[in-house]
Amino acid sequence: MKFNTTKTDISPFSDLRKSEKMKGKNSILYDLPDCPDLIVRKSFVNPFLTEETHEEALRVLINKTKAFREVAQKCSLRVAKTWYVIGHDPVSKQPCLFAITERINGKNLDELFSFDESILKEFDEMFASIFLNLWKVYHDGGYVWSDFKKGQIVYGTAPNEQEKHLYLVDVDPVIELWGKEWALEQRELSFRKLMKRTEEMMSELIVC
Repeated sequence: MKFNTTKTDISPFSDLRKSEKMKGKNSILYDLPDCPDLIVRKSFVNPFLTEETHEEALRVLINKTKAFREVAQKCSLRVAKTWYVIGHDPVSKQPCLFAITERINGKNLDELFSFDESILKEFDEMFASIFLNLWKVYHDGGYVWSDFKKGQIVYGTAPNEQEKHLYLVDVDPVIELWGKEWALEQRELSFRKLMKRTEEMMSELIVC
Protein backbone atom coordinates (compact mmCIF):
# COMPACT_ATOMS: atom_id res chain seq x y z
CA MET A 1 0.00 0.00 0.00
CA LYS A 2 1.35 3.45 -0.93
CA PHE A 3 0.90 6.58 1.17
CA ASN A 4 1.44 10.21 0.27
CA THR A 5 4.49 11.26 2.28
CA THR A 6 5.12 14.86 1.23
CA LYS A 7 2.10 16.73 -0.12
CA THR A 8 -0.21 18.38 2.42
CA ASP A 9 -2.92 19.36 -0.07
CA ILE A 10 -4.33 15.83 -0.31
CA SER A 11 -5.18 13.07 2.14
CA PRO A 12 -2.75 10.14 2.31
CA PHE A 13 -5.70 7.78 2.83
CA SER A 14 -8.72 7.02 0.69
CA ASP A 15 -10.83 5.85 3.63
CA LEU A 16 -10.01 6.68 7.24
CA ARG A 17 -12.43 5.67 10.00
CA LYS A 18 -12.24 6.24 13.75
CA SER A 19 -11.43 2.93 15.40
CA GLU A 20 -14.16 1.40 17.54
CA LYS A 21 -12.01 -1.49 18.75
CA MET A 22 -8.80 0.31 19.73
CA LYS A 23 -8.58 3.39 21.93
CA GLY A 24 -5.53 5.59 22.36
CA LYS A 25 -4.86 7.18 25.75
CA ASN A 26 -3.59 10.47 24.32
CA SER A 27 -4.60 10.34 20.66
CA ILE A 28 -7.31 9.26 18.25
CA LEU A 29 -6.81 5.94 16.48
CA TYR A 30 -8.20 5.14 13.04
CA ASP A 31 -8.83 1.99 11.02
CA LEU A 32 -8.19 1.51 7.32
CA PRO A 33 -11.00 -0.77 6.05
CA ASP A 34 -8.88 -1.91 3.09
CA CYS A 35 -5.91 -2.69 5.35
CA PRO A 36 -7.16 -4.35 8.55
CA ASP A 37 -3.58 -5.17 9.62
CA LEU A 38 -2.77 -1.45 10.06
CA ILE A 39 -3.77 1.15 12.63
CA VAL A 40 -3.41 4.92 12.14
CA ARG A 41 -2.67 7.53 14.80
CA LYS A 42 -3.01 11.24 14.15
CA SER A 43 -0.47 13.59 15.67
CA PHE A 44 -1.32 16.85 17.40
CA VAL A 45 -2.66 19.36 14.87
CA ASN A 46 -1.15 22.85 14.94
CA PRO A 47 -2.76 25.13 12.32
CA PHE A 48 0.25 27.48 12.42
CA LEU A 49 2.73 24.84 11.25
CA THR A 50 3.90 25.15 7.66
CA GLU A 51 4.45 22.39 5.14
CA GLU A 52 8.22 22.76 5.63
CA THR A 53 7.79 22.39 9.40
CA HIS A 54 5.86 19.16 8.96
CA GLU A 55 8.51 17.84 6.59
CA GLU A 56 11.20 18.64 9.15
CA ALA A 57 9.13 16.94 11.89
CA LEU A 58 8.80 13.93 9.59
CA ARG A 59 12.58 13.71 9.13
CA VAL A 60 13.11 13.98 12.90
CA LEU A 61 10.61 11.18 13.57
CA ILE A 62 12.17 8.89 10.97
CA ASN A 63 15.68 9.43 12.39
CA LYS A 64 14.44 8.97 15.96
CA THR A 65 12.62 5.76 15.03
CA LYS A 66 15.79 4.37 13.45
CA ALA A 67 17.75 5.00 16.65
CA PHE A 68 14.87 3.62 18.71
CA ARG A 69 14.85 0.37 16.73
CA GLU A 70 18.56 -0.07 17.41
CA VAL A 71 17.97 0.40 21.14
CA ALA A 72 15.01 -2.02 21.10
CA GLN A 73 17.11 -4.66 19.36
CA LYS A 74 19.71 -4.37 22.10
CA CYS A 75 16.90 -4.84 24.64
CA SER A 76 15.68 -8.08 22.95
CA LEU A 77 12.42 -6.47 21.85
CA ARG A 78 10.65 -6.46 18.52
CA VAL A 79 9.21 -3.18 17.27
CA ALA A 80 5.92 -2.95 15.40
CA LYS A 81 6.61 -1.65 11.88
CA THR A 82 5.73 2.03 11.62
CA TRP A 83 5.53 4.55 8.78
CA TYR A 84 5.05 8.33 9.09
CA VAL A 85 3.23 10.45 6.51
CA ILE A 86 1.98 14.02 6.05
CA GLY A 87 -1.67 14.64 5.28
CA HIS A 88 -4.80 16.54 6.25
CA ASP A 89 -6.65 16.05 9.50
CA PRO A 90 -10.01 14.44 8.56
CA VAL A 91 -11.96 16.93 10.72
CA SER A 92 -10.07 20.25 10.77
CA LYS A 93 -8.54 19.77 7.28
CA GLN A 94 -5.30 21.21 8.67
CA PRO A 95 -1.92 19.61 7.81
CA CYS A 96 -0.71 17.06 10.32
CA LEU A 97 1.46 13.98 10.71
CA PHE A 98 0.09 10.45 10.82
CA ALA A 99 1.76 7.32 12.17
CA ILE A 100 0.74 4.05 10.46
CA THR A 101 1.59 0.98 12.54
CA GLU A 102 1.10 -2.71 11.95
CA ARG A 103 -1.60 -4.06 14.25
CA ILE A 104 -0.28 -6.46 16.89
CA ASN A 105 -3.06 -8.84 17.87
CA GLY A 106 -2.75 -9.33 21.60
CA LYS A 107 -2.78 -7.45 24.90
CA ASN A 108 -0.38 -4.97 26.40
CA LEU A 109 1.28 -5.79 29.72
CA ASP A 110 -1.20 -3.60 31.64
CA GLU A 111 -3.98 -5.92 30.45
CA LEU A 112 -2.27 -9.27 31.07
CA PHE A 113 -2.83 -10.94 34.43
CA SER A 114 -1.42 -14.42 33.78
CA PHE A 115 1.65 -15.46 31.80
CA ASP A 116 2.65 -18.68 30.07
CA GLU A 117 6.16 -20.13 29.99
CA SER A 118 7.05 -18.62 26.62
CA ILE A 119 6.35 -15.04 27.71
CA LEU A 120 8.28 -15.56 30.96
CA LYS A 121 11.32 -16.55 28.91
CA GLU A 122 11.00 -13.37 26.84
CA PHE A 123 10.64 -11.34 30.07
CA ASP A 124 13.93 -12.76 31.29
CA GLU A 125 15.69 -11.91 28.03
CA MET A 126 14.12 -8.44 27.87
CA PHE A 127 15.02 -7.33 31.40
CA ALA A 128 18.51 -8.82 31.24
CA SER A 129 19.11 -6.96 27.96
CA ILE A 130 17.67 -3.68 29.30
CA PHE A 131 19.92 -3.80 32.35
CA LEU A 132 22.95 -4.70 30.23
CA ASN A 133 22.25 -1.89 27.74
CA LEU A 134 21.84 0.65 30.54
CA TRP A 135 25.12 -0.47 32.08
CA LYS A 136 26.99 -0.21 28.75
CA VAL A 137 25.53 3.21 27.95
CA TYR A 138 26.32 4.41 31.47
CA HIS A 139 29.98 3.60 30.89
CA ASP A 140 30.41 4.25 27.16
CA GLY A 141 27.58 6.63 26.19
CA GLY A 142 24.82 6.01 23.64
CA TYR A 143 21.03 5.91 23.27
CA VAL A 144 18.54 4.65 25.84
CA TRP A 145 14.74 4.31 25.73
CA SER A 146 13.71 6.60 28.57
CA ASP A 147 9.89 6.60 28.75
CA PHE A 148 9.10 2.88 28.76
CA LYS A 149 5.79 1.75 30.28
CA LYS A 150 3.97 -1.58 30.43
CA GLY A 151 1.21 -0.25 28.19
CA GLN A 152 3.72 0.25 25.36
CA ILE A 153 4.66 -3.44 25.23
CA VAL A 154 2.19 -5.86 23.63
CA TYR A 155 2.34 -9.65 23.79
CA GLY A 156 0.79 -11.00 20.62
CA THR A 157 1.21 -11.77 16.95
CA ALA A 158 2.23 -9.49 14.10
CA PRO A 159 0.46 -9.71 10.71
CA ASN A 160 1.25 -12.99 8.91
CA GLU A 161 2.95 -14.38 12.04
CA GLN A 162 1.78 -17.33 14.13
CA GLU A 163 3.98 -17.18 17.24
CA LYS A 164 3.38 -14.67 20.00
CA HIS A 165 6.18 -12.32 21.03
CA LEU A 166 6.73 -9.08 22.94
CA TYR A 167 6.42 -6.02 20.68
CA LEU A 168 7.02 -2.33 21.31
CA VAL A 169 4.17 -0.23 19.91
CA ASP A 170 5.45 3.23 20.86
CA VAL A 171 5.00 5.40 17.73
CA ASP A 172 6.55 8.49 19.32
CA PRO A 173 9.33 7.09 21.51
CA VAL A 174 11.40 9.22 23.84
CA ILE A 175 15.06 8.31 23.59
CA GLU A 176 17.98 9.99 25.31
CA LEU A 177 21.55 10.27 24.08
CA TRP A 178 23.88 9.92 27.03
CA GLY A 179 27.16 11.60 26.22
CA LYS A 180 30.37 9.95 27.27
CA GLU A 181 31.61 13.44 28.05
CA TRP A 182 28.85 13.97 30.63
CA ALA A 183 29.92 14.55 34.21
CA LEU A 184 29.85 11.32 36.21
CA GLU A 185 27.16 12.72 38.53
CA GLN A 186 24.85 13.48 35.58
CA ARG A 187 25.24 10.02 34.06
CA GLU A 188 24.79 8.35 37.43
CA LEU A 189 21.57 10.28 38.11
CA SER A 190 20.05 9.25 34.76
CA PHE A 191 21.28 5.68 35.19
CA ARG A 192 19.74 5.30 38.65
CA LYS A 193 16.44 6.80 37.47
CA LEU A 194 16.03 4.32 34.61
CA MET A 195 17.28 1.39 36.70
CA LYS A 196 14.61 2.17 39.29
CA ARG A 197 11.89 2.42 36.62
CA THR A 198 12.97 -0.91 35.10
CA GLU A 199 13.01 -2.61 38.51
CA GLU A 200 9.54 -1.23 39.31
CA MET A 201 8.12 -2.58 36.05
CA MET A 202 9.75 -5.95 36.67
CA SER A 203 8.31 -6.07 40.20
CA GLU A 204 4.81 -5.25 38.94
CA LEU A 205 4.98 -8.09 36.42
CA ILE A 206 6.25 -10.55 39.03
CA VAL A 207 3.32 -9.64 41.30
CA CYS A 208 0.91 -10.40 38.44
